[in-house]
Amino acid sequence: MTPHQFAPNNLNYISCDRCFYLSHKYKIQYQSGFPTVFSTLDKYQKERYVNLTTRDLSSKLEEGSFYQVPSAVEKKKRKKENKPQYGELDLPGKVRSTTLYDNKNRSYFLEGKPDLVLKFKNQTYGVIDFKTTSEADKTSYYKNQLEAYAQIFENPGEMKTVKSPLLTPVTYLGLVQFTPNEITHHDENKYQQNFIINHYQLERNEKTTLDFKHYITKLIDIIELPKQPEFNEDCTICKDYKKTCLVSGG
Repeated sequence: MTPHQFAPNNLNYISCDRCFYLSHKYKIQYQSGFPTVFSTLDKYQKERYVNLTTRDLSSKLEEGSFYQVPSAVEKKKRKKENKPQYGELDLPGKVRSTTLYDNKNRSYFLEGKPDLVLKFKNQTYGVIDFKTTSEADKTSYYKNQLEAYAQIFENPGEMKTVKSPLLTPVTYLGLVQFTPNEITHHDENKYQQNFIINHYQLERNEKTTLDFKHYITKLIDIIELPKQPEFNEDCTICKDYKKTCLVSGG
C-alpha cells in the first residue's frame, strides 16, 4: 500500500473529521487561501535572522547557527565549480522523512518546509517556527507541526536525488511570535511599526513523541474509514454545506 503523506504545516488545521477525510482523500479544500501578507512577513523575518547566530534571536538559546536553503543560482555556481550543491549548514527547499509507521503498522511519511533549523555548538538541533499572532503562547496549537519536523530530521528520507540531512537529537522546538504594536513613524508613503517578540519553547520528551504517533494513527484511522464521516455540528463548514443542500434540494 502506498504510504500516506502528511505536510507538517497542515497538521495545525484539522478540526473536523469529515472535512479532513474529504480534503485528504479527494483533495477537496474548504478553507480560504492563506493571506499572502503573512507569507511576506515570514519571508522577511527569516531573512533577518538566518545569517546571524541563535543568540541574536534569543539570549536564552544555546550558541549556534541557522541552516540556509541555497538559491538555484548558488547551486548552479557550485555545480559549475565541481563543489557539492549543499554545504554543512545547507538544507534542500523541502525536507522529507523516511517511511514511518503508526501504532497499527501503517506506513506514512512527512514532507514540508521548516522556517528555521538550528545547529547548536553542543551538537544538538532545533526547529523554530515564526508566527505573526497575539502574545498568548501558541505552542500547544502548533505542537504537531513542530514535532513532525523533528521526526523528519531524526528519520530523514529522500526526495528525487536530494536526501534530507540527519539531524539528531532535536532538543529544541519553539515558536517566535511577532505581535504588531505601536506605529513609531509614518509619512504619506510608508510607516514604521514595532512588533513585540515572544519566544515559547515546546517541551519535547518521550511522551510528546508518543502523542504525535497516536495523533497520526488517529488521522490514518479517519482516512481509511469505509465511508466519509457524518456531518460535524460544531464545524461551520459542515453546517454551511448542509444549509446549502437544503436550499438547493441536494
